[in-house]
Amino acid sequence: MNSRNQSGNVKARIVSISSDGGATWDTTYFDETLIDPVNQGSILNIGTKKALKKTIMILQLIPIW
Repeated sequence: MNSRNQSGNVKARIVSISSDGGATWDTTYFDETLIDPVNQGSILNIGTKKALKKTIMILQLIPIW
């Protein structure tokens, strides 16, 4: 899961990983490569599957001031 940090003390998105579909969370951390100005943002995941290979593109839309 990917979410914003509402407190604003770290300007990065929060990433949480679950191995059981979200019933519990294995790890949660700030991803410093996903800069976030702590406002309404969107992350779009566009993926395709061919046989067992998967290509994923992640776009993060944030305002630039």
